[in-house]
Amino acid sequence: MPKMKVCLVSMPWAQLDLPSLALGVLTSVCERTACVERVDVEYANIAWYEFLAERLEYDPDRYEVHSLHSYFSGAGDWIFSSALNGVDWNTPDFATYAENWGLDVDECVTLHRLAPEFIDPLAERIARTCPDVVAISSVFQQNIASLALAKALKRLKPDLITVFGGANCDGVMGEAVARNFDFVDYVVRGEGEDALPRLLEGLHRSDLSAVRAVPGLVGRHDGELFANPMRSGFVPPGRIPRPDFDAFFERFARSRVAEHHSPKLVLEASRGCWWGERHHCTFCGLNGSMMTFRSKSPGSFVDELVELAERHQCLNVYAVDNILDQGYIGTAMTDLAARDLDLHVMFEVKANLRHDDLRTLKDAGVVCVQPGIENLSSRVLRLMDKGVSGAQCVRFLRDADELGMTVLWNYLYGFPGERDRDYTDVLESAESLVHLPPPGYVGRILLERFSPYFNDPALGLPNRGPHSRYRISYDLPLTELDDLAYVFRSQAQGIAAKPDVAGRVSGFADYWRKVFPESSLVHYSRIDGSYLIANSRPNFAWSTHILTDPLERALYAALEAPRRRGEIARRVGAPEAEVESLLSDWTERGLCFTDDSGLIVRLSTAGVDPATSRVEVPS
Repeated sequence: MPKMKVCLVSMPWAQLDLPSLALGVLTSVCERTACVERVDVEYANIAWYEFLAERLEYDPDRYEVHSLHSYFSGAGDWIFSSALNGVDWNTPDFATYAENWGLDVDECVTLHRLAPEFIDPLAERIARTCPDVVAISSVFQQNIASLALAKALKRLKPDLITVFGGANCDGVMGEAVARNFDFVDYVVRGEGEDALPRLLEGLHRSDLSAVRAVPGLVGRHDGELFANPMRSGFVPPGRIPRPDFDAFFERFARSRVAEHHSPKLVLEASRGCWWGERHHCTFCGLNGSMMTFRSKSPGSFVDELVELAERHQCLNVYAVDNILDQGYIGTAMTDLAARDLDLHVMFEVKANLRHDDLRTLKDAGVVCVQPGIENLSSRVLRLMDKGVSGAQCVRFLRDADELGMTVLWNYLYGFPGERDRDYTDVLESAESLVHLPPPGYVGRILLERFSPYFNDPALGLPNRGPHSRYRISYDLPLTELDDLAYVFRSQAQGIAAKPDVAGRVSGFADYWRKVFPESSLVHYSRIDGSYLIANSRPNFAWSTHILTDPLERALYAALEAPRRRGEIARRVGAPEAEVESLLSDWTERGLCFTDDSGLIVRLSTAGVDPATSRVEVPS
C-alpha cells in the first residue's frame, strides 16, 4: 500500500515573520508517522502578501493591520469571504461595520475582490503536488481563508482528504465547522500530536473503526456526521516533539517579506495556565478546553531553544506560553543567562514578579514581557480575579522599565460591577505615571467563549449572541453561528455604557503614549546616602528634588515595594502623622502612587535614564 503525502497549510492572516508552531510540531509528528512518505508545508500567508505586493503598493505594515490589529473586528475573515461565498458578499453591510472600527473600507473591499484570484491558483498549485491529505491549522482570522482553500481543493480533487485543526476548531466550534462545510472531511479538536497520526494511520489502512476511535475527531462517513468525545487528558510535555521550521525559514529567505523584516523563532515552554487553574480570569477564553498547566523540563526547553537558534541563526524568539512557569526563573533562565547568547525573547508573565525575578529574565535574554496588566484599579483587578493589585502592576511597570525591558499591556474596561470612580480615581494620579510604559490597546472587553463570563451568565453578562463579525462573513443561520463563534456581543457594562468616562480613559492613554518617550523620573543614590530625584515629566513644576533627612531616605527606600501606611510607619519607626505629611508631599510631586486598596509604591526608576536603556523589540 503506497504511503501518504501530507500537505500542511498556514493561511492568511498568520504573521509574516513567525513560523507556525502548529505546523512546525506537526511536521515533526508526520515525519515520524510510519504511513507518511512526504510532508510538504505551505506558508500561504507569505504567498498572499507577495500576491498583494505585486498588485498594490502593499507593505508588511499594511498586512499587519489584519494579522495583528483587527482581530476583534473580523475584517480579515470578511476579506476572504469572496472566495467562500462570492465576490461582494455583504459589502454594503461590511462598509458600514468597518467604518465603525476605523478601518480603511476601500482597501478592505479591494482585497476582498482580489481574494478569489489568490485562492484558486493556490489550490491548483497544491493539487499539482498530489497530496492525499491537506491539513490546515486555523487560529484567529484564518478561518474563512482556510475554508475557501478547502472548498477550492475539493472542487479540483474530490477524493483529496481535508483536515482542520487549531484554536478555531476547539469544542463545539469544531463541530460547527464540520457540520456546515461538507468540503471539510475531518476536524481535529484539541491537541493534534496524537490525534493527527492516529487519523492518518486509520485512513491509510481504510480502517473506519480506528478513525472513529480518535479522541475529539469530528467527521463524516456515509453522509452521517460523528463527533468523538474530547480527550480527557493531555499530551505530556515530554512527548511534544521539537518543531521543524525548515520549510518556514527556506520560504522566508526567498520571500519579499525578507526585504522588510527579520524572522523570529516561535517556541512553547508550557501549555495551559497555572493561574487559571486556581483563579480563571473572568474575561479570558484563551486556553479553550485545555486549562491544565504543564511545562517542559527546564533543560529540555533550553536545549530546544539553543538548537533551533543555532540551526536557523536566529536570536529573536517569541514564546507563545500563556504564562511563564515561575519555576523556570531559577532554572532555565539562569542557564540561559550563563550561556550569554544575546537572545531577544518575549514571554508572557504574571505581574507579581519582583525586581530580582525580572533581572534574571533580562539576563537570560527576555527583553519583552506581557505581564497581563489589564487595569490599574485593584477593585477592577479583583473583578477580573487577577490576583494582583494596582500598586503591584505599577511596580512591575517601574521595575521592567528600569531594566530596559519592553512591556506590552492593555487597559480594559466594561467589567460587570465596575464603577466610574474605579477609573476616575486612577486618572487623578495618572500624570505621575507617564514616564512608565503606556498601555497599548485601551477598550471594552468582549465576551469570549470558554471564559467564566461566557460559561456563567450570572456573573453579569446574560444577554449575548455571536458578534456581528460572523454574520457579515458567514452564510449561516444564527443557530449555527452560536456554535461557530469565539467572540460574542453582550450588553455594555460599567463605563462601557458611559462614553464620556471611557473617552477620558482612552484620551489619557493617547496622551500617555505621546509624552512617554520624553518623560523620566529617576533617583540616584549619592555617596552621602541622600537621594537625588530628577523629573522630566510634563505638568510638574519641579525638575530635581533631594532627600537628605534619614527619615525621608528610609521612607523612600521602604516604598520600593507596595505597602500600606501603617506598615510603612512601623517599618521606618516614625509617627504616622510625620509619615503621612511626607507621603502627602510626595504624592503631590508625583513620587508615589496609591491604589484604591491603600497600597503605596514609589514611582522613580533607579540609577539610569530609562529613555536611553529601553530595548526596542519587534512586535
